[in-house]
Amino acid sequence: MNKEDYPQISHPRVVIGIGCDRGAERATVQRAITAALQDAGLDEQAVAAMATIDIKKDEHAITDLAHQQDWPLFFYSAAELAAVSVPHPSATVARHTGTPAVAEAAALLHAGTDSRALLIEKRRRRGSDGKNVTVSVALINPEGQLGSGGDISDSAKGQAPAGKIQVIGIGPGDSRLMSQRARQAIAAADVVIGYKTYLDLIAELLDTKRVISKGMTEELERAEQAYTHALLGNTVALISSGDAGVYGMAAPIYELLIERGQYPAKHNNSGDPDTQGQINGGQEAKNGRDSDRLAIDIEVIPGITALSASASLVGAPLSHDFCTISLSDLLTPWPVIARRLEAAARGDFVVVLYNPASKKRTQHIKIAQQILLRRRSAQTPVAVIRSAYRDGQSIEHSCLGELHRCELDMLSTVLIGNSSTYQQGGYMITPRGYRAKYGSQAEHSSEQAQGSEPSPHTRNQRGKSLPLGLEGWHAEVRAWLRSQEEPRIEAAMEHFDAPRAEILTAVAEQLSSSDDPFTSRLLDTADLSWALDRFSHLPLLQATTATPHGVVLNLNVAPADITLKESKIELAAEQIHLSIDTASINTLFLLANPQSASAALTPETSGLELCDIDGNLLLSLFHCRMRRL
Repeated sequence: MNKEDYPQISHPRVVIGIGCDRGAERATVQRAITAALQDAGLDEQAVAAMATIDIKKDEHAITDLAHQQDWPLFFYSAAELAAVSVPHPSATVARHTGTPAVAEAAALLHAGTDSRALLIEKRRRRGSDGKNVTVSVALINPEGQLGSGGDISDSAKGQAPAGKIQVIGIGPGDSRLMSQRARQAIAAADVVIGYKTYLDLIAELLDTKRVISKGMTEELERAEQAYTHALLGNTVALISSGDAGVYGMAAPIYELLIERGQYPAKHNNSGDPDTQGQINGGQEAKNGRDSDRLAIDIEVIPGITALSASASLVGAPLSHDFCTISLSDLLTPWPVIARRLEAAARGDFVVVLYNPASKKRTQHIKIAQQILLRRRSAQTPVAVIRSAYRDGQSIEHSCLGELHRCELDMLSTVLIGNSSTYQQGGYMITPRGYRAKYGSQAEHSSEQAQGSEPSPHTRNQRGKSLPLGLEGWHAEVRAWLRSQEEPRIEAAMEHFDAPRAEILTAVAEQLSSSDDPFTSRLLDTADLSWALDRFSHLPLLQATTATPHGVVLNLNVAPADITLKESKIELAAEQIHLSIDTASINTLFLLANPQSASAALTPETSGLELCDIDGNLLLSLFHCRMRRL
């Protein structure tokens, strides 16, 4: 569809607020204005006037351009501009001009409106002449009056514009997978805005629409244009592939609207505004704003995500807990991405990688692979799906150890299994856990025929938590410790893959019985001084500290060599000084072995355990006569 074939929509009327360095060239000013208009989805026909500060009356770049374009040019004093509330006041501008804003203030003052009508806030651009130009674009107030100044007119307050923004997820690209609601929304739109590649996927729905196509990385420009056209009363369709709320345009448009004071209405399940649940009611009360806000109507229409579409092509890889991580560092620092990869690997999540590689980003996937291999087998199943449900779709099955050899780009989605995922017959399957809990029908039949005792997993009851569920797993810890010839806390940590504080909690005295090898008591961290003083009469203590990765340090210290001062625990031994920040202490336990002595938690029969926020050991103290727990 050619641009000249688009249905015509009446132009908005806007005011250009302008400021520039002294001696800027006219071409520099012209390019700055053109760029700002383009970002707002407008052209020069929309300009009703230009406005600036009166000290620019002799600035030829501004005056000559206004004359050339036949744009009325208006000047305001510094005092008049300083009285206008703007989003971006500047102390530097105030020192040079006497007002904290020129472009924004001039545009708003002459348009007779407030900052909600700024289509383009202060936009600074440096020209080839080395001079800076600042441009703002303001929509003229609803009554169409120029130069009325002040706030938005009383007659306009409380009037919701007829415009609406529909943020639409079109799914993976196959028109058969687009929702009926998405089709209805596109059909009802006056203006459709989106990334060119996504618009090409729905070209057959755009024959009668005004289409604004933008490039990659121009998400904020798309949001600005959607906002502009909605202010004019148009229904706007803002297009995302997949689901607009998953790495899509939903967040940018909400951020923009709230930044501009346009608190959108919530919607009910019919897609209509929910008058009982307005965001602006609570938010305005919180921010001290009055309730007479113009609220652009907005609706987010969900779509099938790339991860759902990709998973459907390779079997059932997402049948248990999973997470999605984008490897793009354009908006997220790499250290943050790396921490998320490590956490996902540690938590045994199925991992879905978005944006795994591009022409410039070729090393990210290799580093991600290395992070995951710290916790995952090299044989962990992997599937790479490129262009799911689009032309050129391809599927590659591999394993984590070979992931770096797979063909990857920005159209690829990578599915990496967890410890239970397997591949068979060309399918990738992550068990949900039904068979592990209940067993197969064949097992039940065999046990009944033989009259044998049911196996452990066939004893599980439907609808009941597993033995290792929230209510039962502490009992499982105690039972396992009782079954060991030489029970040790460290061995239980390894067996249950749980931090020390969790194991200590499992053996709490109110849960333990006389035949349990350990019992503990949780103390308040405020009791630290009292807990240390309990050992003061003992001749010698064994102090142990450890890292989460297995480095252990054992010291023999006299209680007098342990001091608590200010925010530190200090331990002094021969040629060794150990310091622990008390702020790092999250939990504090007394721990005893009641089988080896009295069941009472006395200093002679119990030790002190300090753990950090992750449940890892910071310090343990025991009477040297006691067997190490």
